[in-house]
Amino acid sequence: FTGLTGWAPSGTTPVVGAAPWGAGNAILCASTQIQPISKVYRSLTVGANPSVEFDLWLPETEGLTAEVTPRLANILQIGVVGGNGYFLSLLISGNTVGLKFEYFNGAAYYSLPEPPIKFKKETKYRIKVDIAKEFASDPGGLIISVDGAPVYTEILYTDSIGDANLIGFGVNSSNTNADLNLYLGNLLVSSKASLDYSNRFSGTFTDGAAATVTV
Repeated sequence: FTGLTGWAPSGTTPVVGAAPWGAGNAILCASTQIQPISKVYRSLTVGANPSVEFDLWLPETEGLTAEVTPRLANILQIGVVGGNGYFLSLLISGNTVGLKFEYFNGAAYYSLPEPPIKFKKETKYRIKVDIAKEFASDPGGLIISVDGAPVYTEILYTDSIGDANLIGFGVNSSNTNADLNLYLGNLLVSSKASLDYSNRFSGTFTDGAAATVTV
């Protein structure tokens, strides 16, 4: 981020400044008990198979909620105008911060198990979310990666979600009942093509060792 041109702020407007990890810029999102939203959003054609990645840096991971049960602070919305879409949140429980992925397909709301990742304070993490929509009779899929390593995969039932056309970035919502500051940066949004493997080659061919292979 060099500025917020093209983005619409909501709640407490995030502040663009030098990234705390020492290179480039980031937005500082400041969520409070009184105003939990601190985000930017924009219409953006992402398609049926979105891929979104960004940097996350938390100045603190302890004391982010006084609630007994785990709480969520949504930091990424990959949406469809009308309410359907995908939601990546920080899962805050006690003195730990992890991730939580949820999605709504218009008929049902799915909350997936927590990925096995816990964040440390004052540490930069590169988070990537890859989503593949259902294709023909094949289910959709999800891969969440942190610093280039997959930490979570799951089947998704997304046929009725439609093509994503909205990105919400920052603290889109929070039920922690506490203040939360976080830095986000280097947002990269792309769309992948769907490949149809329903028609496949069958027959025989000769491999490099002159052997006949039947498939």
